[in-house]
Amino acid sequence: MLATHAFVIGIGAQRMLLTRLAAPFFDGLEWWILTMSGEINWITVLMLFASIPMMAERNKSGWWLALVSALSIITINVPTQIIRTSTLDYLVGVVLATGLLAFLLIFKSRLVDEDQRD
Repeated sequence: MLATHAFVIGIGAQRMLLTRLAAPFFDGLEWWILTMSGEINWITVLMLFASIPMMAERNKSGWWLALVSALSIITINVPTQIIRTSTLDYLVGVVLATGLLAFLLIFKSRLVDEDQRD
């Protein structure tokens, strides 16, 4: 669910950037933040997709990929939500990423084979 939401948020950020009235200029911080928000969300989608088969093998690298993805989404979506308060889309991303983060930390022993070497 988080990967789908992050992908859609990335598309929305690119759409807003491409259709802004002041293009190629930025009218303010609320437009500039979208230059990072979309790409970071898309990178986290790729990381989340890569983490799924790795965690299925109980590989520690997959757990780390998912953890970094969740933290990255939280880190970019919190300031984006504060700066762009017209919708709650970024807040939904923060809630989903926080849920994933909690899941990863609570069930780490079941998701990762600690005896495995990286």
